[in-house]
Amino acid sequence: LLLAFFFLFLMSVVFHELGHAAAAYWRGDNTARDLGRITLNPIAHIDPVWSILMPIFTTLLFQLPFGGAKPVPIDPRNFRNPRIDDLIVTLAGPAANLIQAALYAGLFVALYGDMSPDEVAHSALGVILVSIVFVNLFLTAFNLLPVPPLDGSHVVAAILPRSVAQAYRSIGVFGILIVILLLQSTGLGLGLLNGCRFVMEALGIDWNVSAAALSRLFSLGSEIGL
Repeated sequence: LLLAFFFLFLMSVVFHELGHAAAAYWRGDNTARDLGRITLNPIAHIDPVWSILMPIFTTLLFQLPFGGAKPVPIDPRNFRNPRIDDLIVTLAGPAANLIQAALYAGLFVALYGDMSPDEVAHSALGVILVSIVFVNLFLTAFNLLPVPPLDGSHVVAAILPRSVAQAYRSIGVFGILIVILLLQSTGLGLGLLNGCRFVMEALGIDWNVSAAALSRLFSLGSEIGL
């Protein structure tokens, strides 16, 4: 169950990056395609710093594993309409996660829509489907936070004057640390959780079912020391 979950989690991230790369190619920039980023091969999207060192560092320092895939290289000079096309490419990643969440949720409702929380918690496929819906919704919400270098910052930068946008983007080197501090010291984490809860229920997955499935996943992780 855990291996299946982690595989789907990895592929959720891969589809996110693939969304950026494919959208950039669609809008006229061949950079990501030429570097082999329009692919479902996870190895092409792994970054030594973001995918390996950052999760280790944040786990040791904050007890929260954070990281990401290799950023998709984009050259806005190749876009037909740089400002609009950059927004399209930016939103393609979160959109890929949202689409995945909707598809997995639809499959869950079709297979387990009438089951109780306890019955779902004892079904490996049910737990996986609920968990991966939650993961994709969380990835969508998290990436839309307006903190550089997350996708939400591109949306904000697009409406700022050029000089202000450049200064705003420059804090990206500290962006993930800023988000972690916000998660630990504010209600940001609870807000993201409540947002995911609202959308899951809108997709037909009762929160009692979600809580039971996620608790089952976390308990299995604890059993093997995760």
